[in-house]
Parts: sequence; structure tokens; C-alpha cells
Amino acid sequence: MENEPVNKIVVTEQTGREALELAAHSYRDLHINPDYSQKSARRTVGVLWFSPSRIGVADEIAATVERINAAKAGIEEFIISTYPTRQERFEALRADCPGVMTLHLYRQIRCYTNGDIDSIRFTWQRKDSLKKPVKEELLQRIREELERSGPDYQLPLEQLIQKIASTPEPYLRSEGK
Repeated sequence: MENEPVNKIVVTEQTGREALELAAHSYRDLHINPDYSQKSARRTVGVLWFSPSRIGVADEIAATVERINAAKAGIEEFIISTYPTRQERFEALRADCPGVMTLHLYRQIRCYTNGDIDSIRFTWQRKDSLKKPVKEELLQRIREELERSGPDYQLPLEQLIQKIASTPEPYLRSEGK
């Protein structure tokens, strides 16, 4: 089953309390599940949007997410600083947290507030089909394009250059060809 291609992903809209419960369930999904492959992490894609009239609830959730992420980062830092090799870390986690999937345990929950987002896009693209560009080479290619472009493209390309320049290189990705 794990080597078979996924031909269809059914997306369903969830709202209200059910959406919150499903999100909470996915965030608690830390352990190996015998129904799924251990070769890849399970991903649950979605967005929780809160009406501005519910700002108190949204603030409470953002604070909770911040505490959860701090705890996850603390666990990861403890494991990495205490156990120097991958094998020792694996054994320590297996002994103290049987069945936990490391990526699920360490993975941070993304939470954006106060208008941090202009748009959201999802892709089902495989991670291994993405490549990590060399930042300076990418910036140079865009600068060359900027020199060749007309006035309509100047501002968007300048903004793109600023975004790339301010992004740490490990976070840059582009589609592999």
C-alpha cells in the first residue's frame, strides 16, 4: 500500500467545533499507527480561521499553540543535547516514548495571527521533487531578469528579491525540474 501512488485525495470542509476537534486530534497524532507506513510522516492539511468577533478564542488558541511549540522545541533540544548520536536519540525516545514518531513529536504547529497572511496555497507535491536553490545564484538570476523586464514587472521582482534576501537559505525551495 505504501508504494502505491495516491491517485485521489478527497477534501472535505469542516466547520465549527468539529473542525477544532479534528485539528486537535491531528496535533495529538504522534505515535506509529499500524495502518500507515512508518517511512513517511502523516500530514493533515487545513486551516482554522476565526472570525474577528471571536478574537478572545483566537488569542487563547495562539497562546496554547505557542506553549505547545515551546514544549516540542524543548524536548527536541533536550534529546539532541543529551544524546550525541542518532542511534542514542532513537533508543532514548523508544525507551521513554514507545511508538512515537520523531518527526511528529518535533513538528511545530504553524499559527499566524494579526493579519500575517495574504494568501494560502496547498500542494500535494512530493517533497523530493523540490530542490533547494543556492540563495546567491537565485538572487542573481532574478536581478538579471529585473534588468531585462519592463516597468510592470519591476516592483514585483524587487519585492521578490527582498523576500528571498530576508529568508534564511535552508527555508528556500523551488520546484525541481
